[in-house]
Amino acid sequence: MKKTLYSFLLAYLFTTGIFAQAGTIDSTFSTDGTIYLNEDFFALDMIELDDQTAITISIPDDDTSLTLVSKINLDGHLITDFGQNGSVMIDDPSKIIGYNIERYGQDKFLVYGGNFEDIGPKVGLRRFYNNGVVDSTFGNNGYASFESTNSLDYSFGLKVLPDGKVLFSYALWDEEALVLMRLNEDGSVDSSFGNFGISQISYGDDYTNFFSPSIEVQDNRIVLMGSIYDSGENNGVAVLRLMMDGSVDTTFGIDGWVRHPIDKWETDGYDFCRLAPNGEMYISGTLLDTTFGEISSLATVKLNPDGSLNTSFGDDGISYIQLPEYDLETFSNLIQPDGKIVITGTLDYDVEFLCRINPDGTLDQTFGYGGFSYSELLPWKESWGMQVKLISDNSLWCLGYMVDPDTDVSFASVTKYKSGLIIGINQVANRPIPMSVFPNPAKEAIDIRFDLDKGGEVEMNLSTLAGNNILNLGKSVYGAGANTRKVNLPSNIAAGNYLLTLRTASQVSSYLLNVR
Repeated sequence: MKKTLYSFLLAYLFTTGIFAQAGTIDSTFSTDGTIYLNEDFFALDMIELDDQTAITISIPDDDTSLTLVSKINLDGHLITDFGQNGSVMIDDPSKIIGYNIERYGQDKFLVYGGNFEDIGPKVGLRRFYNNGVVDSTFGNNGYASFESTNSLDYSFGLKVLPDGKVLFSYALWDEEALVLMRLNEDGSVDSSFGNFGISQISYGDDYTNFFSPSIEVQDNRIVLMGSIYDSGENNGVAVLRLMMDGSVDTTFGIDGWVRHPIDKWETDGYDFCRLAPNGEMYISGTLLDTTFGEISSLATVKLNPDGSLNTSFGDDGISYIQLPEYDLETFSNLIQPDGKIVITGTLDYDVEFLCRINPDGTLDQTFGYGGFSYSELLPWKESWGMQVKLISDNSLWCLGYMVDPDTDVSFASVTKYKSGLIIGINQVANRPIPMSVFPNPAKEAIDIRFDLDKGGEVEMNLSTLAGNNILNLGKSVYGAGANTRKVNLPSNIAAGNYLLTLRTASQVSSYLLNVR
């Protein structure tokens, strides 16, 4: 049935010319829309730099303790002066594998991960310059590692704070607890956080796990979102909120926790939680149909800033997308500037997909084929989408791996999809204004560069993703061609994603700006 459906999809796409729409692969990127990195690896995470390049991390599909760090440009080609021909291979003697990557200021990045050995479990961080050279001022010659007294369940969750300190998390399987650590800028433990740098929080008597790969900071609070598992069958989603010193925020929920049991909830995600600038939260997963023993529904939960279900979204706070004939796994999600949510995962364990839902939780029929884009339309035997990122040119990059059907060899891969994003929320579709913003992420000020078809008045404003105005820059007259403007950001602006919108009488564009 699955192959028949895919054959129908392929024929439909060719006959309708739907390849021009959002959700289709951008064939101008690398080789027919995909860049293939090292053999026998799969790509997990990525950051974008200010110079229109991106750095990815990939790990092997076997038990070897390697981490591949690669740098590519936005056209999908390796930057050959980075490391050795575009990549740096980390072979960690402690068997630590990198799972997260984060920017550190304008010229550095961090790689974080852990091992899962029964003897001597560790977590570790490495800091590099953007050219791939190790930053020896961090930790012990660029490396900071920490032993765990118990076996690790996972080691996902990394956040660089505006003051240069670093938060990261890992879980202890035997103690049924989450550990959050904070480091100083030099990689030493920040003893002012928690109990000598460590905050350890129990899941509670009713739960055996809190799978939380996300760490966000908003309104001077640390927010951790994820999935919960109890000793029976009632899983669900949860949010834990802490103070900046690592103590539990007792004003939030019950003792800092908000939990929502959801019948048949499952997730195996890597980055499946998102915190919007207005404080709303999105957690994606799948529902297990125990009748047939298959996962049959894609689900996204939307929570209000206080942790309650947002009943205006989907079915009383949960969006259900039914796919009864497939086994599903979700791996990541993101919030677009127009409020739509993109989710990536696999169908039947061998087909990468992207799905997009509207701000009300309904399936976005303008994306791909009926809301879904499938990599099975490519000539590959198997493909997995582990992570999805929205890039500054408004494209969607999906990280994962693909298997060559002729050789059975797998490759770490990055595939570029068209998002269809040109304008912001509830705006009329006029011609876009070519524009860029530097730096991005930003802290205090930005330089806006844009090109106009003809001279005239340009209106600029900065707003939240929900459309709330943050900074009105008014109207000014600019000439045709290239223009620049320097803008100081409000001193009280919270960290997060915002929309910078430029509008003329005949052109309009919105740009996704990240503030740290």
